[in-house]
Amino acid sequence: MFDLAPGQSVAAGQIARLTVRTPIGTDGFWVPTAALAEGRRGLWSVYVLAPADSGTFQLEPRVVETVRVEAERIYVRGAVADGELLLASGLQRITPGQIVVPAVPEVQAR
Repeated sequence: MFDLAPGQSVAAGQIARLTVRTPIGTDGFWVPTAALAEGRRGLWSVYVLAPADSGTFQLEPRVVETVRVEAERIYVRGAVADGELLLASGLQRITPGQIVVPAVPEVQAR
């Protein structure tokens, strides 16, 4: 049972959405659902943009574990270091090792 905020009314049979915030309790990070690639044996991967030559990056798949799934984002943990760049979408158009240039010009190879 839960209470509604003052001034709220609900008709019998009406659908309500309840949001419960719970701590995750483990290190990790959120990624868009479109950033996950299905790997072998049920594992998941994300693609990291590893610095290559003259402002370009090479795509490297990294295995991750899904911790929490929401509608448009997923909390994962795995072989990705803090500050590494990830490919957010468009996985159907790439291959591992492909050379890419970020769409955001401010991003430079480190």
